[in-house]
Amino acid sequence: MPPLVALLTTFAVGQTGGEVAIPLSTWLGVEREIAALKEAQPPPVSFAVRRRDVSIRFVRGVLFGVLEQEVETMATGAVVPLLDRDASLRSLTIDGRPAVPLRNGPYYEALLAGAGVHRITVRFRLGEEQARFARAFTVRLPPAAISRAELLLPERDVDVSVEGGVVVAERSEGEGTKVVASFGTPSDLNVRWRRRATHDGRRVREMEAVELHLARMLPEVVQTESVLTYTLVSGETDRLEAFIPDGVEVTRVDGEAILQWYTERRDQRRLVVLLKHLVDDRAQIVVHAQAPLTTADTAALRFVGPAQAASRDVWLAVEGRAGFALDIAEAEEGVAVQPREVPPALANLTNQPILYAYRGRGRCPKLTLSRTRNGEIDLTQAVIDDLWASTVIVEQGLEVTKLRLYVRNNTRQYLAMRLPAGAAVTHAMIDGVPFLPAVTGEGDAERLLVPLRQSERIVGGKRSHVVRSGDTLGGLSLRYFGRSDRWQAIIDANDYLYGPDDLGVGTTITIPSTAGDVTFEESNFVVEIAYKVPRAPLVDAGLMRTELPVMDLSVMSATWHYYFPEAFEPLRFDSNLQQLTGIRYDPLRRLKQFFDRAVDVQHAWAGSHYENILETRKSIYAKEQKTRVTEALAAFPLVGQRYRFERVVLEHERAYLEVAYLDRGILPWIRGAAFLLFLGVAFSLARVVRSEGPVRALFSGASLTFFSSIAVAAVVGHFVLGVHRHALLGADLGIALVVLPPLARRLRARVSEAVRTRTVPIEAWWRPRRILKIGLAAVAITVLLTYPLLLSSAVLVALLVALVSSAREGSHAH
Repeated sequence: MPPLVALLTTFAVGQTGGEVAIPLSTWLGVEREIAALKEAQPPPVSFAVRRRDVSIRFVRGVLFGVLEQEVETMATGAVVPLLDRDASLRSLTIDGRPAVPLRNGPYYEALLAGAGVHRITVRFRLGEEQARFARAFTVRLPPAAISRAELLLPERDVDVSVEGGVVVAERSEGEGTKVVASFGTPSDLNVRWRRRATHDGRRVREMEAVELHLARMLPEVVQTESVLTYTLVSGETDRLEAFIPDGVEVTRVDGEAILQWYTERRDQRRLVVLLKHLVDDRAQIVVHAQAPLTTADTAALRFVGPAQAASRDVWLAVEGRAGFALDIAEAEEGVAVQPREVPPALANLTNQPILYAYRGRGRCPKLTLSRTRNGEIDLTQAVIDDLWASTVIVEQGLEVTKLRLYVRNNTRQYLAMRLPAGAAVTHAMIDGVPFLPAVTGEGDAERLLVPLRQSERIVGGKRSHVVRSGDTLGGLSLRYFGRSDRWQAIIDANDYLYGPDDLGVGTTITIPSTAGDVTFEESNFVVEIAYKVPRAPLVDAGLMRTELPVMDLSVMSATWHYYFPEAFEPLRFDSNLQQLTGIRYDPLRRLKQFFDRAVDVQHAWAGSHYENILETRKSIYAKEQKTRVTEALAAFPLVGQRYRFERVVLEHERAYLEVAYLDRGILPWIRGAAFLLFLGVAFSLARVVRSEGPVRALFSGASLTFFSSIAVAAVVGHFVLGVHRHALLGADLGIALVVLPPLARRLRARVSEAVRTRTVPIEAWWRPRRILKIGLAAVAITVLLTYPLLLSSAVLVALLVALVSSAREGSHAH
């Protein structure tokens, strides 16, 4: 505690009389503090502004101002900042005497010689004269309060804003406005104002206008769209006017600064547009209007034109519309130009083609349009994008078919379909919700009526789908996008979806309106119909016809999966759809496919080929998705061998399929018969060749029988698979029975002679001919081991060569 404070505390709490004893050190400290208080202390600042007044007159961007302030200095030689150093000082007086200002830092400064109160007056000019000036100015001042600021602004009817201060008074003075304000301690004097909108139509101003007019002829009226751009040559305005021709009704006025608009009648009907604020450069409005046709098929074009403004340039365009052929009946006061020459601002007013364009100077061209109605045709309001059908044939005598139709509908109430004769509907659903179809007509005219709903439009938005049992990504893509390969867009729109396994029944997923670079305007919905048709049981061999219902809507794409009992072999299909699986090709193509498969050897050694495992898995996944989509038949007993048929643009044609079939139990007997037939025929022909020679055998009865058997086998083998191979094996065995016994006897004789003489003619093996034969045999064995499917064919060739060789040796022996 300081000694002085301790002493005063002692007296405050001590007794009123008597003596008080204090330490000598405390008393000496008190004396030192009293002496220090008697010494003069320097002031904390060198000067203080007691009062500061500003008077400013603003004329076309130039400030003429007077700054008066009273300053009290506490020391000699104080330097006082005055105002912005960018200003031009006309005079500086200190206590009524001229002084010289100093430039130091951002301000002019004044040097005050002695302590006391001084009065400083500064007359200055700031800014540059401008033809058009902004309604704001700033004067940089050192921080200090402004007691009074008188501002003379060059305009009347203004709203003034002062930053860091308050407007005390405001009154009109001459052609301007005088404002009195006070400020706290601003670092800058910022003043802004704007003209107060009065919407006085009598104010004198000079304007020019550019007109852009677009006309469209509708069945009952002519609609016009006029873009009027006003440019102020002098003055300013908050009110725009336009002339309205007789019979024209203004429906809407657009613009950035429009406060309100209305029509009035003076010398002529006028459109009055009031703006939110004054403008002194340009203003633009867009006027939408309409007028009735002059006659049933003619119309005189009349447009809203600018008032109190001189038209500098006028452009007019006529828009083409579907259903009408437009012509120019009359044209006055304008020059026809090419539609591509119109300004972009006019061309952007429409997305329809521009048929005619005109340009005028000072006056709007006058046009009269005539129209001729084009003929109309009936348009399809509903369509079946895809038809997926699966038919299961039950061998005991039943045909079960399920249809899935992806329908896109706008106005149709029903879909009428004629089922095959004797068909009975088992269930019917729309988007998984069961419904009861109606029936109309009788007999052959009976039709099943399926109620249709409106397709959902999803442009620019999204929709939700609740996953049901049997849904697949490809199926949802086909349903909403019309294509099964757009399912990646569904995964991208749902963060928790990574593949088909993430589709949980009952979950809600988002369906986007776009997939890749394609935008879909409306989705299709799914109609499912299942029915059964009783028929006769399948026999050992026969011909059966199956038909799909006939629709009264166009079918764009049809896919039919036909499941035939595995106990029967389809020999031939006849359909108006294209067969994609189980195709029986012609003999030449099948022969080519046989050789392609026979010589197709898959090599497996390191470094032969590298394939990315991820790419392989993606391709497998895509194939599985397509397979799952094409089935598209959840909870349906798919049994038997599947055959697939497709067609693009089926329209209203009935899809049918005929199949010739045979019991598979008969097939082994047919193949066995082919084997035995060629065994006997080849054996007979080989004996004739060996005994009579190849040339005579070619014209024998055995040769005729052999070639006839080949023709029969080729026809039968086209329908019954395996006949050709069994016939080839039979021919091999038949020729071998003739060729091998002599060869065996000759080999046995040579071996017996070698054993009897106990000598082996080794030198005979080294003859060139013998070495060539050994090499050819080695090559043949290597080829047969590499391509095993060629074994039976190679054996046949070898046996024929041996047969011909033995026949020649026999003829030489004779």
